Amino acid sequence: MCTLTWLLNNDGYEVFFNRDEQRSRPKAALPIYDAPTESIFPIDPGQKDSTGKGTWIAVNKNGLSLCLLNNYQDSIKAGDGDNFTSRGLLIPKLIHLNAPEKIIDSLEAINLKDFQPFSLCIFPSNLSMMNNRVFTCTWNGEVLTQGFAVSPVISSAVQLKDVIQSRTELFKHLAAQKNLNTDSLLDFHCSHKPEKGKLSVCMHRDDASTQSLSHIRAGKNISFAYHDGPPCKNNHWTRVFIPE
Repeated sequence: MCTLTWLLNNDGYEVFFNRDEQRSRPKAALPIYDAPTESIFPIDPGQKDSTGKGTWIAVNKNGLSLCLLNNYQDSIKAGDGDNFTSRGLLIPKLIHLNAPEKIIDSLEAINLKDFQPFSLCIFPSNLSMMNNRVFTCTWNGEVLTQGFAVSPVISSAVQLKDVIQSRTELFKHLAAQKNLNTDSLLDFHCSHKPEKGKLSVCMHRDDASTQSLSHIRAGKNISFAYHDGPPCKNNHWTRVFIPE
């Protein structure tokens, strides 16, 4: 379960991403600047005994961002001999590319049968109020399709229809009540409406919960702010900047 939104500005954009995971999953490492890819991203150690070391979100030095959500409904049940590659490895392979078209071409050249289904959102470096298209690539286990994303983007392993309806209605209500801005979107990602549980954006279940909130700013300066743990718990952020 994850929730992704964004805010378009005159000179760039901001991304907000709640990552929801099983409580038993190993904790992700805090984001760092990765010199080989000239980008910032947290590192997901994956499940126990996994060597994935991938990520679900990153921004590069040019201001292009990638966000990956699991496609639980199309997930393939692993059988004897199945050995899927971690989806989190896709972003480190793609984040150095600086155009959505190049990323899409690279995805089409990869043998995606090695990966469980996913949706990848691509935020171009020139994204702004004037250039407002967020690209998506969705792999359902058989076909890779392309399109454009509408905020919010939501994934859930449990009651997807109900989760999407609840969180989307809250988002629309927020947008109707006041102009969306950084503070209102951060409040949205910390929300327990309609109640603290599986439907709330800051999600809490017995087996899973929101594990982090990421906030990317891309414009004249590029930064990655990361809240480790449920955003309702405290207001402690780790901030990383692209070196000038």
